[in-house]
Amino acid sequence: MSRESVVAHQRRRILDALAEAFGEVGYQQTTVERVVARAGVSRKTFYEIHGGRPDWFVVLCDRIATDLLARVDAALAGAPAAERPHALAGALVGFCAERPRDARICFVESLAAGDAARAWRAGLIARLSERIAGDGPDLAARAAVGAAVELTAEGTVRAAPGAATDLVACLLARGDLGEPHR
Repeated sequence: MSRESVVAHQRRRILDALAEAFGEVGYQQTTVERVVARAGVSRKTFYEIHGGRPDWFVVLCDRIATDLLARVDAALAGAPAAERPHALAGALVGFCAERPRDARICFVESLAAGDAARAWRAGLIARLSERIAGDGPDLAARAAVGAAVELTAEGTVRAAPGAATDLVACLLARGDLGEPHR
């Protein structure tokens, strides 16, 4: 195998080990020792590829966010305007319900992972809101994303995905009315 292939394979193993560890014990309790043991790499390799735990955290979140943003983009592209709020809510809540560990890492554990991770989280929420809002009101999109994040953090998305989807869709549909809200 080429050096690039070996590094890519090690990188994938480290990211998988990080996701498992962050999902099990959270960011604060995840040690480099735990990750390298799971990934089957040396401590030196861990630091050579991406630096420390905060750097790796953002790399992992980027990998997760790529899938989430792709779901939102597919919902935007595939739904007629009248069905868009429910399609977008389904994409966002569906991701959180199907991949609760990943949603928790991006939206909850990122709050404990330092300034760079918190900035990354704010950027993801802004990107999601902008994509969802399109030409509509940004406030409704931000409220919908915020609702999905909060419902994920407290476990409602996983316990009642249909109700969570309906709530997020309602926020999006309400924002699309184009008239003042009372």
